[in-house]
Amino acid sequence: MKKLALSVVIILACTALHGQKTRFGQELPNVPRGVDYPINIHVYSVHVRPFCQTHAVNVSPVSCMDVIYAEVTANGRKFELRGDSDIHLNPFHPLMLSLGDYRARLTKGSAGSELDEIGNEYDLVLPDNKVLRCIVTGISE
Repeated sequence: MKKLALSVVIILACTALHGQKTRFGQELPNVPRGVDYPINIHVYSVHVRPFCQTHAVNVSPVSCMDVIYAEVTANGRKFELRGDSDIHLNPFHPLMLSLGDYRARLTKGSAGSELDEIGNEYDLVLPDNKVLRCIVTGISE
């Protein structure tokens, strides 16, 4: 009787483990209704580089992840955006950022500032109506 009960528990545990979802990262948020994306951004180069964060006390890197960097133009100004997510490493939800035109909006920055000020944050609308949050990390020309 004990062997039968133990085998039933093992079978139920195996089926329960099979039903668990593997979550490598959080999915990108959808475009909210009623929000305007007035800025047109043209992406002309996309590449992946590691982004490492260091702890204030310790000089060695605490964590590193590969993130997407995009060279873009907006209003005749060229600058670099860094995606704030490593979602492209998730094989179930790959980040598809291809070359072309995108809609965006400034989410963090001064009202009268230039679009390419370092530290400005943008929400970039992807073709599948997902929002990629980006930050300006470089300026060119």
